[in-house]
Amino acid sequence: MLAPLESGPSGPVDALQTLAPFMEGISLVLIIASLSIISYLAFRTKTVRSFQFEMFLFMLVLAAAEAPRILETLGVVTGGPYYDLVGLEIHSVSMVFLAAFVGLRIYRFWRVGTK
Repeated sequence: MLAPLESGPSGPVDALQTLAPFMEGISLVLIIASLSIISYLAFRTKTVRSFQFEMFLFMLVLAAAEAPRILETLGVVTGGPYYDLVGLEIHSVSMVFLAAFVGLRIYRFWRVGTK
């Protein structure tokens, strides 16, 4: 029989709370690593019209949204709920950028396909 999540001091909730800071650190490392890989690819192409540059801008905004929240969770910086709200707003902007990039790509594809 499976125990519910609220199973006491030695239950899964405590294990998850113990594991959370470690996983936040892993998330930060992965975000920085992916940003650096995308940055390398974007600057290697040397054009702003490339897919790599578009992904670089998206990852830059995404990293700017996630890094403060993760650093606050880890206790490196303190700012109260401010980082959560700013991170959410920046994350929303990154989604708008991604939608615009995808829409622009689709438009270019249709425009070139009809000629």
